[in-house]
Amino acid sequence: MPLLYTAFVVYASLDKYAMGMVPESINGADKIAHATAYLVFVLIWALACRLNKNKEDWKFYLLRIVVLALFLGLLMEVCQYVFTSYRQMDWLDMVANSTGVLLGYLFSIKFILNPKKLQY
Repeated sequence: MPLLYTAFVVYASLDKYAMGMVPESINGADKIAHATAYLVFVLIWALACRLNKNKEDWKFYLLRIVVLALFLGLLMEVCQYVFTSYRQMDWLDMVANSTGVLLGYLFSIKFILNPKKLQY
């Protein structure tokens, strides 16, 4: 599931036809979509981590997920600039991506990876 969602994020970031997924009539919808996509990205990977890793290792894996999510957000914006003529790099998109990553991190700590709730 996490790899499939990662592929979706890459597709939605680079494909010409994915641009119509967000309604332009809603002010700020694009930034909300960016933040939501990366929030869900971190949550899905954190949940996979929670289900597959030893509870002592979760902080290490969550930090790794956050770094990779931030890198993916930056990489997708650079790839839009370098590889497409129909997309453009936007610093505010990178801020929205990073905001989603941060929210995903906070939600993951609180609701998914809470050490008090980890029962095996």
